[in-house]
Amino acid sequence: MTVPGGNGGDVRAVLVSPRALLRVAMVTILSNNTRVTVVAQAATLSGARALIAESAPDLLLLDLDIPDRLSAIERVISDVGPDAAVLGFDAPRMSEAVRVINGRPRGAVLHHDASPALLLAAVASLVETAGPRRAPAPLLTARQAQTLSLAAGGMSNAQIAEQLYISVGTVKRHLSDAFVALGARSRIDAINLARTVGQLDMA
Repeated sequence: MTVPGGNGGDVRAVLVSPRALLRVAMVTILSNNTRVTVVAQAATLSGARALIAESAPDLLLLDLDIPDRLSAIERVISDVGPDAAVLGFDAPRMSEAVRVINGRPRGAVLHHDASPALLLAAVASLVETAGPRRAPAPLLTARQAQTLSLAAGGMSNAQIAEQLYISVGTVKRHLSDAFVALGARSRIDAINLARTVGQLDMA
């Protein structure tokens, strides 16, 4: 189903999800806050392939919680070409598809329950838009990002506390607050999400 141009943005996107409500919500969020235009939507992977061929999108928004084999998902991802950005929405049984997307030069994966702010930050980190645009507000404070960056480097809470001259309890609070801001479920999850939205290297 081809959809209207929306906000007239210069980044063309194809959205693939069997969930009509998810598609409507994402189009609304993106059209109101970015220069991304969802030029086409599909409920199935087979329908997506024709739309991708017609529209040559800069960005593929792909719901991985679909009743298709990994090979079908890989074909759709391949259809957009190596230069397009791909933002996937994870499903527990599709860990291999997550690895395929994360292995692309411009690929990232979010949880289905990611906040609108996290969605916008991920899109902003994946696509290059022409002309000035409003940068998304940081999801993490400078201290949260610094603490998470040190954790990503393999430091323990005690080592981070010593490095930053703060207590272990304060380290735990910064990490906990970062988890909440990112909608993360674990330390590794928080690190991956922060990297996705470009906020891991603020330290």
